[in-house]
Amino acid sequence: MVRDGHGKPQRLVVLIEDITDRKQAEEALRERARLAVLRSDISAALVSGETLPAVLQRCTESLVEHLDASFARIWTLGFAEDTLQLRASAGIYTHLNGSHVRVKVGDFKIGRIAQNRRPHLTNDVQNDPNVSDPEWAKREGIVAFAGYPLIVEDHVVGVIALFARKPFAEEMLKELSLIANGLAQWIQRKQAEHALREAQEKLSRHAGELEKQVADRTATLRETIGELEAFSYSISHDMRAPLRAMQSFAHILEEDCAGQVSATGREYIRRITTAAERMDRLIQDVLSYSRVTRTDLPLEDVEVKRLLEGILESYPMFQSPAAEIRLAGIFPAVLGNEAALTQCISNLFGNAIKFVAPGVIPRVKVWAEATSETVRIYFQDNGVGIEKDAHATIFGIFQRVSKRYEGTGIGLAIVKKAAERMGGKVGLDSSPGKGSTFWLELKRANAEIK
Repeated sequence: MVRDGHGKPQRLVVLIEDITDRKQAEEALRERARLAVLRSDISAALVSGETLPAVLQRCTESLVEHLDASFARIWTLGFAEDTLQLRASAGIYTHLNGSHVRVKVGDFKIGRIAQNRRPHLTNDVQNDPNVSDPEWAKREGIVAFAGYPLIVEDHVVGVIALFARKPFAEEMLKELSLIANGLAQWIQRKQAEHALREAQEKLSRHAGELEKQVADRTATLRETIGELEAFSYSISHDMRAPLRAMQSFAHILEEDCAGQVSATGREYIRRITTAAERMDRLIQDVLSYSRVTRTDLPLEDVEVKRLLEGILESYPMFQSPAAEIRLAGIFPAVLGNEAALTQCISNLFGNAIKFVAPGVIPRVKVWAEATSETVRIYFQDNGVGIEKDAHATIFGIFQRVSKRYEGTGIGLAIVKKAAERMGGKVGLDSSPGKGSTFWLELKRANAEIK
């Protein structure tokens, strides 16, 4: 029988080596199987659809069970935070409170892992200088620690840590590294979903609040419109009736009692009549402005040239010899409301012939300039002109061109409001003593509405 150098039979040595190799192979197989089950459990947890805390708790429990760890923990870090929050703990410690429930980045071993963005692995915990409480490690018999930062695209979303009473094998640490990578991506996705859900809920709350505000303001607006309509009716009927009575009695006094009234009395009667007429014009202009602001203005194609000619024919004060108004060039059709546009043009003509120097015949030139989408109609006069400082306010209600001329200060306000209601705008170019050029711009007929 052949013996080896130690005096043992060679066949026995071979047998022992075979048994050892077989046991190591079996142990390696069991280790791979254990890691495969762990991988399967972690994957099942990540696709379970449960809440973030529930999924992380299942992961820590699987780590403890399949890696023979004493306990496992997972912390998460919010996008705009600098503190790690303990979200799951399994093994000999399951509580989620205490000194490590919130760990500032850079503090303790866990915080330094997040700060350094590098794993910390040791199989000699009790002599590791990074362990803050070695007495605790001795007391619990902890010898191994594995901590990994959970990183996605250079952004830390958390830390995973395992403590064990026996050393960690290299194969197990590789698996744990892969698990950490998968967890990091899942946590980031859940945080993004949570942020999106919060944003949607916030938007929904804001939308609800906005709808309520709109409803409240709509109700208030309807109430205001109702009050304005009642006020307009009152002005039209109740307030104009006394004015008509004043005018009528003043005319009666002037016609029937002229011989019995002194010159001073006749002057008083004239003043009463003039004031009543002016007040009546003011009321009518206010009613016109009110109608423009609250009445629906359906839009249609309007032939501007035909409308201009019709207005000039209807009012003797716009005709020679009272005034000279000339229409020049081509006037493309516009998209507007004929009644509102008639009032705009009539008011602009009225201003053009009113505000001229004494003894001057009003001369007005009207022309149009068009683009593919708009038509701008110009009204150029030879009037007294308007100071530059007044250009910004002249279209406001009760703003008068000149206090030396009669007027209610509402005509141009009506023009502006009506133009806006038709989707257009107005403007002017004027200087004192050089006349004025007002313009009215509307959408061209058949032009695309934007």
